[in-house]
Amino acid sequence: MTDHSRPSTAHTREDRTQALPARWAVMAAEAAPELRQLNHGQREQGFRVLAERFDVSPQTLRRAVAMLKFVERVESSQLMAGLNLRAVPLAGLEYIKKWNGYDAKGAAAAAKELVKGASVEAIAAGESEARARLSPTLRGRALAVGYRQYLAEYLSDILRLDEYISVKSKNNPWYSPSVDCCFIKQNDADFSLAAIAMGPYESDVAYRRMLNYWMVRSAGLSRLFSKVILAVPTEEIAQLGADWLKQNNMLDGSIEVMQVEI
Repeated sequence: MTDHSRPSTAHTREDRTQALPARWAVMAAEAAPELRQLNHGQREQGFRVLAERFDVSPQTLRRAVAMLKFVERVESSQLMAGLNLRAVPLAGLEYIKKWNGYDAKGAAAAAKELVKGASVEAIAAGESEARARLSPTLRGRALAVGYRQYLAEYLSDILRLDEYISVKSKNNPWYSPSVDCCFIKQNDADFSLAAIAMGPYESDVAYRRMLNYWMVRSAGLSRLFSKVILAVPTEEIAQLGADWLKQNNMLDGSIEVMQVEI
């Protein structure tokens, strides 16, 4: 009988059981104490400065710092105690974190395989199979709702590092523009951040065809919010969005096209 809770290890890398921390973990461990010392309003600039030091994007550094918090929490848990999670790829751990949200035992089994050398691709496939098996299949409107809920949770985890707090839609006045999730700075309610999810659509062709519409919508929202995040499912679409901003001379940072995988 096949154990679907354990990812295939057909594509493997070296065993990481005794390996040194990966670069993301080293960056996060160095950056986190410095970020904690910054006053409110300085953290976003702090992320940019530190990201330049490590030669990565601010988003990558945010992901690393957020993941370090997750690792610190689960590495002392009964299921993942003793696992050398700081030595594995950041992308692989992001699948483990998503998996852990609905199947802690399956996530722990996958984390063990990741430490032993399973590839990120194998972990991604395992998480996809587990989600399909343990969750009702999402289609149409249900898929859209599920993706937007995941987007809100994903951004809340990352933006909490910059002292953002989520604003529930039921608290918004009737005339507020429609967005999927909204955040404000803890000590600066005038600084608002809105996020919208593109689609979801069933094909890459549909994403490319509809990109201009979503970029124009993001541009409109940027007149009403301090910053707008457009979530897209692939790196290709994210790059096309970045090209759109460049071609339209909108590089002031008020719009960010972010890959958030469905």
